[in-house]
Amino acid sequence: MKKVLVFIIALFFVLPVFSQSQIADNELILFMDPGATPADLIDLLEDINMEVVEGPTPNLGALLVRFPKDFVMPTGGNPLGPVTGRKIEAQTNPDTDGVSFNYVLANNQPLPSSAERCTDILDPTTQPNGGNSVVTAIFDTGISPYARTQATSHFVPSDMGYNAIKPVFFPRDGNGHGTHIASILMDNLENANGAIQIKAYKTHGSRGSGSLFDVIKALDYAVTDGVDIINMSFVYNEESQHGVEPKNAFKTALERAFAISEMLIVTAAGNDDQDNDFTDQLTGLSAFPASFDYPYILSVASSNCTIEKSTFSNYGVNSVDVYAPGENIEGRNHRWNPVTMDGTSQATAFVTKLATYLGSHQASFSWEATKCAILNSTTPINTQPAYTLTNGYINSVAALDYLHNNSGTCEDATYWEEEATEETNLQKTVTYLSNSAIPTFEITVDKEEEALISIININGQILVNEQVQLTKGHNIYTCDFPKTGSIGLYFMMIQTKDGKQTLKFIK
Repeated sequence: MKKVLVFIIALFFVLPVFSQSQIADNELILFMDPGATPADLIDLLEDINMEVVEGPTPNLGALLVRFPKDFVMPTGGNPLGPVTGRKIEAQTNPDTDGVSFNYVLANNQPLPSSAERCTDILDPTTQPNGGNSVVTAIFDTGISPYARTQATSHFVPSDMGYNAIKPVFFPRDGNGHGTHIASILMDNLENANGAIQIKAYKTHGSRGSGSLFDVIKALDYAVTDGVDIINMSFVYNEESQHGVEPKNAFKTALERAFAISEMLIVTAAGNDDQDNDFTDQLTGLSAFPASFDYPYILSVASSNCTIEKSTFSNYGVNSVDVYAPGENIEGRNHRWNPVTMDGTSQATAFVTKLATYLGSHQASFSWEATKCAILNSTTPINTQPAYTLTNGYINSVAALDYLHNNSGTCEDATYWEEEATEETNLQKTVTYLSNSAIPTFEITVDKEEEALISIININGQILVNEQVQLTKGHNIYTCDFPKTGSIGLYFMMIQTKDGKQTLKFIK
């Protein structure tokens, strides 16, 4: 199963981040529970009539499974029906720890290029690296071999990275996007003492195609390589019509990788001018991995040179952290020719560069100290109201000063939290009382108000759509929606004038 992505060269080279997920009709990514035995895996594969194609990966234990070659797909109906059924069965198995489709991604539309070019965030003459070792990985389309011949190269010629698509081959970039990200990262990042090492992990091919399993394989390899920082300039909308399901495989991979080797993951917010907090009707989130709620993920929006939000950039006061320059950014393509691109991908490269620079100023790399220094040192952006957590543009001088002179936490970046106490009064929690015969929910709010409650099935069909009056404190809400096809995964969504919240439950 491949992520399909086409990058377009016109008068400029624009790279949209990867998005708009599709799903292969016969592949799943599978993680077994750490306590499961080989016999448990054999039993599971027999139950779901699938076989191992690749894996398990050595550190994370990821498996790629699919139907046997002699399996005959049913004619008519939903082509994803058979594999969806296997996925649900695997998710409910107590011996599994992560189950997801192996996703295909398609590109965003090309972005218009701006005329103005921004000043780099670092000045190598006044901002040398700190001399401490830091390893940064780029998960992308690979790297041009010309990169290792450059006088300012941060690549070690004998170990430039890893090809997750074809592991025995050099991670050569046949597309240009990965090299462009790498060239932004290397440019003006002083490395005379060789303390900084950059590695290219090829997770997407020359046509921009790849798979979620390729990304997980690269993550596994990064653990072995002792990587400190990962640049992920791609986006996909996982399960956008269903919500992020339990035992999500990518989340399992990230959790296992972080438990072994604590990394900072810098991610692109996306190029669709959408709110990653409340994009989808059901999930309330999109643009993964940027919107995964992990403290070690740093999500990046794009701004122009006048420090205003780029018109194309995704945003989110809860799910996107900072701005960085992302319009008309100069760099190199896979032939090492100069090109310009726009996008949150490029903005992410600048934040990764800053994180790498800060990492070199630490005797022992700390993802938390690095992230907190970046969040607590931003320059206020001119765009109002707030569109990100900090509502700020990265500032390398202030970030280094914060790193050296403060021991605060990421929660100290309080721009949005202070504003939120004035603008958002509703505090609500929703609990599914699963021991009830009829679906019953406890809804707790801090004031009396009306709410629209909806029950939606996995296919997006609205089964209940009811206006209710909530009283301050605890409320019990029950509903007995149609029993046809009633066993399965559903979503309960509560909407008020102040926001919404979605809860998954199984009936």
